[in-house]
Amino acid sequence: MQLTEMLQLTVAKGPNKGATSLHFACEAGHEENMQYLMKCGLWLAEKTQDGQSCIDFGYDKGKKNVIFGLPGVQRIDLLRLVDPVNRSLKLPDRSTARHLLASIADETMRVTIQRDAGILNTEETSGRTDLKILLRALHLDSSKILRSGIRLGLISPSTENSFLDFITQLLKLGAQQTELESFSKKELEEFLLKEPKGENGIDELKKDETSEMHIINFCLHFEKLRVVEVLPDLILTRQFQLIPACVTLLIQIKPKIISNKGRHEQLRRLHSATVCIAVNALDELFVNADQTQKNLLFSYILGGIKAEDSLSSGPRFPTRQLASASRSCACANVQSTCCSPRRPNKSDDEVAPYQTLFELIKEADCNDLFATDCMYELVKQEWEGRSEQAKTKAASPKAKFYIHLFGFALFLIYFSWYIIDFKTTFLNVWSDIVLLLYTLSLTAHEVNDFFRSLRPRQWHSRRCKRTCSFPEYFLDIFNYFDCLALVFMWLGIVWKLAIQDNPTHPTVYTCQMVLSTSYLLWGFRSVSFLSYSELIGPVITMLQHLLIRDLLPFLGIILVIVYSFGVFFFNLLFPVVTAPASETSSATYAIDVFVQVYTMPLKLLFTDFPEDLTAAKADKINQSMSSEAAHPTGYPVFEHFARYTFLLVCNLVMLNLLIALFNLRVSIMSSKARGIWRRSYFYMLLEYKRSGPVPPLSFVYYPFKLAQQCAKCRRMNRTDDESKAKSWWLKESDYPQKYIDFLEFQATQFRRSRPGLSRQLEANRSDADVLKSHTRNALAEVHSELDEALARQHVRLQRLEDQRADDIKELRCLACRCSKNSLSSAQAATTD
Repeated sequence: MQLTEMLQLTVAKGPNKGATSLHFACEAGHEENMQYLMKCGLWLAEKTQDGQSCIDFGYDKGKKNVIFGLPGVQRIDLLRLVDPVNRSLKLPDRSTARHLLASIADETMRVTIQRDAGILNTEETSGRTDLKILLRALHLDSSKILRSGIRLGLISPSTENSFLDFITQLLKLGAQQTELESFSKKELEEFLLKEPKGENGIDELKKDETSEMHIINFCLHFEKLRVVEVLPDLILTRQFQLIPACVTLLIQIKPKIISNKGRHEQLRRLHSATVCIAVNALDELFVNADQTQKNLLFSYILGGIKAEDSLSSGPRFPTRQLASASRSCACANVQSTCCSPRRPNKSDDEVAPYQTLFELIKEADCNDLFATDCMYELVKQEWEGRSEQAKTKAASPKAKFYIHLFGFALFLIYFSWYIIDFKTTFLNVWSDIVLLLYTLSLTAHEVNDFFRSLRPRQWHSRRCKRTCSFPEYFLDIFNYFDCLALVFMWLGIVWKLAIQDNPTHPTVYTCQMVLSTSYLLWGFRSVSFLSYSELIGPVITMLQHLLIRDLLPFLGIILVIVYSFGVFFFNLLFPVVTAPASETSSATYAIDVFVQVYTMPLKLLFTDFPEDLTAAKADKINQSMSSEAAHPTGYPVFEHFARYTFLLVCNLVMLNLLIALFNLRVSIMSSKARGIWRRSYFYMLLEYKRSGPVPPLSFVYYPFKLAQQCAKCRRMNRTDDESKAKSWWLKESDYPQKYIDFLEFQATQFRRSRPGLSRQLEANRSDADVLKSHTRNALAEVHSELDEALARQHVRLQRLEDQRADDIKELRCLACRCSKNSLSSAQAATTD
C-alpha cells in the first residue's frame, strides 16, 4: 500500500468511526503534521460517521488558535466548520434518513441516497439529486425530508447557492415536465423577476455571493407552498445571516398573517418561532460579549463597519418587502422623491434592496426585538452619545431632548399667561408677535415632521384582505393632537388680529376659548415627554391601552344603553302629546329634546337626581303644569321602577365590568409594558437624532433645511454601478478584518447556543404565557437529556456489539486453530 493511500484510511469502527489522520493531528495540535496531511489531499471539512469535523476534534481540545494559524486556509471557511449549522436540528440516524428519502425518491435519486453521495451529474444542475430533494421537502413542507437530506449530506450550503440556477434550468425544460409541475410558469417568472424594473430584485440578489435569503424568498413567494414547518429549520441553518434572515422573515410574513385567514394560526406560530430564534440569538451574543465584542455587535447592527479602501459602511442585507408591498395594493405613493433622504429618481418600491439590521428591526416593528437587552443598550448608547459615530455630532439626542423639553415648558408657561391675562395681552402687540413666532416655528416643525415621516409603513386591512403602504406620520396619535392644536392656534391668532382694534367686540370671549382649546391640546401633547421616562413611560403605555382597547369599546356600549334609556325616560316623563304648543313650536325644541335625552341618564349614572321632577307631585287635577314638571302618570313608574333598573344595569353591572376589564388589561400589560416602552425609546432616538432647534427660533431653520435637502437630492447623481463597487458585503473576499472578527465571535457563541435558539421566550410575556413557555422549555430540556442518554446507550450498545463481534471472530480463529492442531495430531498418530 502506498503512503498516499495509507493516509486516506479512516477508523473502521468505534465512536470515531470515519475519522482520518487529520482529525487526530488537529486534536493533538501538531501544526506541521496538519500542513503535511493537507498537502497530501486531506481537508479540514472531513467528517466522521457522527458528523464530527477536524475542527471539532481540535476545538474541543483548545487547539483553535493553532488551526486558525494554518497558512493557505480561508478564515471564513474555518468559521463555517466552527459553527456547523446542522447542530441546531435534531437529525435522524442514517438508516432512518435513507429509508425516508428512498420512499419519496425516483430511481436515479435512490442510487445517490444509497451511496450517501451528495451530487450526481454535477455538470448539469437540473440533474442534481440534492436540489430535487430540497425542492421536494419545500413542496411537501416536510422537515423530516429536509433533516434527512442534511443528515446524509445531500443538502448543504452549496445546494442553496445553486437553487436559483436550478429553478431557471427547470423552467427552460418546461414547468409541466419537471419537478416544477405544481407551480405555474407565471409564478416562476415573477419570482425570477423577469420584469423591466427587476434590477433591484432577484437579478441583483443573484450576484450577491453572501446572501442566505434565496431559499426563504422562494418559500414565501408562492402562496401554495405551506412551508410553516420547514421555514424554522431553514432559518436555523443560516450560517452568518441568521439574525437578519429572522428579521427579514418577520417583515415578509406580517402581511400574510392578516391576508390568509385559513392559515392565520399557522402563520402566527411561524411568526412566534421566528421571533424566539431572533431574540435568543441577540441575547446570546449580548450576554456573552465583553465590551470590545459589544462594540462589534453594535457596529454590526448599525451597519457601521467600514472597509479600509471603501467609504461605504455595512453590512447590509437584502430585503424584498417594499417591492412586494407595493404590488399587493394599488395604494398611491405619497412620498416626495425630491425630499426623500434615499437615492433620487427611484420610486419607493425601487429603494435600494439592502438595509442595515437596525433598519430591518425598525421595519419589523416587533416589541420582542425592541425589548431585548441588546437593542436597549444599543439605543441607550446612541441616546447618550457614547458611540463613535455619535461623538462626532454637536449634541447627543439626550441633550436635544432636554433642550426641547425646557423649550416646550417655556412655551406652555407663556401661552398660559397669554390666554389667562387675555385682557392685557389683547392690547399688547409684542405678545402677539412672540406667540406668532411660536406658531410659525411649531408649524414649520410639524410640516418638516410630516415630509420626513412620509416613508410608507405596511397597513393591513382585514376587510379587503390587502396590505397597503401607509405613511408613518399618521400612525402616531400625538401627531393628531399637534395638528388640531395648530389649527385652533392659527384660528385664534387670526381671529384676534381681525378684532385687534376693538377690545369690546362680542367675540373676544370666543377667541379666548379657541386659544384655550389649543392650549388644552398642547397640554395633552406634553404627556409624550413624560412617556419617555423609564419610570413613568410603562404607566403611560398601560394608560393608552386602557383608554383605546377597553374604555372606547365600553363607551360605545354605554352610549347605546344611555340613548335607549334616555328616549324611554323622555317619553315617560315629558311626552310630546301633553306638552304645550308654545314649547313644541319653538325653534330650539328639537335641540332641547336631544340634550334632555342624553343628559337625564348621565345624571342618573352619576347619581345626580333632578329636583325639578318633584313638581310632578302636584295636584293631578291641575292640568296647567309647567314645562319642568314630569307627567303625573309616568313619574311614579320612573321613581319606583325605571330609575332603579337603569342604575342596576349601568352602575352595578357595566361599571363593574369596566373595572374588571381594566384589571385584566393591567395584569396583561404589566409584563409587556416594559417592552412596549423600549419600543417607544427606540423611536424617540430616531426622532431626536434628526431634531432641530427649539421654538421660537426654528421657524427659519426648517424651511431652510427642507430646501437644502431638496437641492442635495437633485445634485446626487450616483449610478448603481458606483454604489455596488463600494458594497464590500457582497463578496466574502472583500470582508474587512473587523467584520471577520465579529463573525468569529458569532460563530463561537452560536457553536454553543445554536441547539437552544428555538426555545420559547419567557420575558415580555403575561403570567399565563410565561408558564406555558417555561413548561415547553422544561419539556424540551427533558427530551434533550433523554436523547443524549439514548445516544450514550446507543454508543455503549455499539461498542458491546463490536466487542461481541471481535470475540466471536477470535473464538472462530481459536476454534479453527484448535481444529487444525487436532487434525495435525491425528495425522501424526496415524503415521506413527
